[in-house]
Amino acid sequence: MYDADIEFSITILIVDDDDANRLHLSETLTGLGYGVCQARDTASAWSILNDRKIDLIMTDLFTPGDIGLDFLSRVKKQRPEIAVIVMSALMNDEIGVDLLGSGADGVLTKPFRITKVEELISTILMKYDRAAHTIPRLQNKILIIDDDPGLLEFMAEGLKLLGYRVVAKRDAVSAIQAFEREYPDLVISDYMLSGLCGIELINKLKEIHPQLPAVIVTGYPAAYPPESARADGIEGYLIKPFRINQLEQVITNLLYPEKISTLGDTRVGPRITL
Repeated sequence: MYDADIEFSITILIVDDDDANRLHLSETLTGLGYGVCQARDTASAWSILNDRKIDLIMTDLFTPGDIGLDFLSRVKKQRPEIAVIVMSALMNDEIGVDLLGSGADGVLTKPFRITKVEELISTILMKYDRAAHTIPRLQNKILIIDDDPGLLEFMAEGLKLLGYRVVAKRDAVSAIQAFEREYPDLVISDYMLSGLCGIELINKLKEIHPQLPAVIVTGYPAAYPPESARADGIEGYLIKPFRINQLEQVITNLLYPEKISTLGDTRVGPRITL
């Protein structure tokens, strides 16, 4: 099954009238694999919000247009599904508490380390994905393989929050051993693994269980696009970085197709399906 509807990228809207700061943050987030939109003022930001699917907004506290709390309040009232991080060089404890109390999902003091931004984005989006979880799980077991310990932990914790049982491995050999012992309902593998590549690993697992649904994860979509995954017989495909709810959409399509047809389309935004 291939569904050309799932939106795999995480898109962040940066709202800041400081061109240098905005461009630097945009280049950094783009380099990390995020989709990025930019606006110098809140009027431009609303134009983008009305036209694009946005996962998260990073806005300066003093952006022209709706000032500070006004823009935050308007976003939370009209687009409550979008997370908001407020940035400022003048951030202090009192301002931060006021912003969080007014609906901000996170605050950042300029200048900030990009590692802190990555961690904050992941934490906030996982919170939103957990809150949006609506389809009851049947304790299906999922085997995930990735040699990046950070991503492996991210997927494992996210899937556990969604109600799945998880077996996590960092290499192909231990994954095959776990597969023969655990009998998972679905496997998720990174494309680039030490030893076997993800496709080779999945093929070996499908020799044991031909009906096993599999999802491939890649940070190199140009080298291994969705069309190649489909040609290789892979049922699911995700591009790094991704949100847990995007992974959940792919898993739901594979494990619970009857629930999708019963409950209606629970996916959000433009989409693709394997």
